[in-house]
Amino acid sequence: MTPDEIIARLVQVLPEAKVTLEDLRDDGTHHALTVTHPAFAGVSLVDQHRRVHAAFATAPGGWPETWRLTTRSHA
Repeated sequence: MTPDEIIARLVQVLPEAKVTLEDLRDDGTHHALTVTHPAFAGVSLVDQHRRVHAAFATAPGGWPETWRLTTRSHA
C-alpha cells in the first residue's frame, strides 16, 4: 500500500483527520502514522486506535505489524 493509499483510506473513514506518515526505514513497509482528529477528544487511546485500525479492516493483510500509530485529538 502506497503512502497516498494509506492516507486516502484514513481520510475516507475519518474525514476531518490530519494524517502524517513517515517511512521509518525508507523501505515502503515500516511507517509511523500520526492521526489527529477532533472526534478523538475524550475517547480512550484504545478506542482511538480501534477507529484507525477499522479503516484497514478490509485491506489485504489488515493492519500491518510494521506500522507505528500515534493518535491525537488536537494538532
